[in-house]
Amino acid sequence: MVLLHQINLKVGKLGETDPEIAEKTGQKFYNIELSYSFGVDFSELGVVSEDGLQITFKGMMGIAVLKWMTEEEAAALEEEGDPIEAPPGPYIIQPENHGKFLWITGAPGLGKSTSAQLLCRTAGYV
Repeated sequence: MVLLHQINLKVGKLGETDPEIAEKTGQKFYNIELSYSFGVDFSELGVVSEDGLQITFKGMMGIAVLKWMTEEEAAALEEEGDPIEAPPGPYIIQPENHGKFLWITGAPGLGKSTSAQLLCRTAGYV
């Protein structure tokens, strides 16, 4: 197994939940903190469900729910997905047309992928 990123967990009563989290989970207090680093340190507070099978948190991308799945469910999900080496796309392969190269960089959640999709649809970028 290759460790790509380390995530640190802290559990306990970690402050009052955001109103959206309280409405979604029924919990008044956060009970887990996930902290990690992608060149910049991030920390997100969440709520672990009563049965321990999901974590709901509000981060830079909005509200997200992490759900526990069995190894069989994970294998099925991986099997039905697109190959990471060659994901499908609308681009017609044109080896004679080298196209343009644009490097987009920035912190997570700033809209890099959205900008890239818009450039693909409107300006002929791949």
